[in-house]
Amino acid sequence: MKLKALFTSVLVIAGLLNANKLLAQSWNVSGNAGTNPTNEFIGTTDAKDLKIRTNNAVRMTFRSTGKVGIGTSSPSALFQVQKSTLSDVLIRSTGAGAQLSVDLAANGYEAITKYMQTGVPQWKTGLTVNGAGAPDFVIANEINATDALKISSSNNFVTLPTGYLTLGTTTASTISNSGADLKLTSHAPVGGTPG
Repeated sequence: MKLKALFTSVLVIAGLLNANKLLAQSWNVSGNAGTNPTNEFIGTTDAKDLKIRTNNAVRMTFRSTGKVGIGTSSPSALFQVQKSTLSDVLIRSTGAGAQLSVDLAANGYEAITKYMQTGVPQWKTGLTVNGAGAPDFVIANEINATDALKISSSNNFVTLPTGYLTLGTTTASTISNSGADLKLTSHAPVGGTPG
């Protein structure tokens, strides 16, 4: 009888210890209190990804490499949002305005937005560094690595580095440089003379 009582006591104690262990490992859907963020977290301690699901579909993936994806389980950048249909990424403020900042913490580097197709850079806008190490604002063609428009940070001059400024369609008048001269070319209508 003593052996049975001892065995029962051991089972009860083991059950209480196991229950405490299970409670310590639980995640409460109404929130957790008294947590210590230095050693208590939601995530993985091995090289495994963390996936967040709704309606049993993966909506967000945290890769073990630190990359985060929404709409993709294999993000190729630090943060990637992807959808198979036309969609918007919306930043909305219900107050006085909305702002999206691209902030580089040090001088001498680009702070730009790139526009890509199938992963290939096509155009970029933003700050690039000029020869003096100061930031100029540019709209640049990434395919042939040329600036389409540059605004100088030192004097706010607008530069069209090469080519023409076309007014209207491709057959309309143009403004271009010819050496040190400004060249104006007006459009000649079919069968007529330049106006």
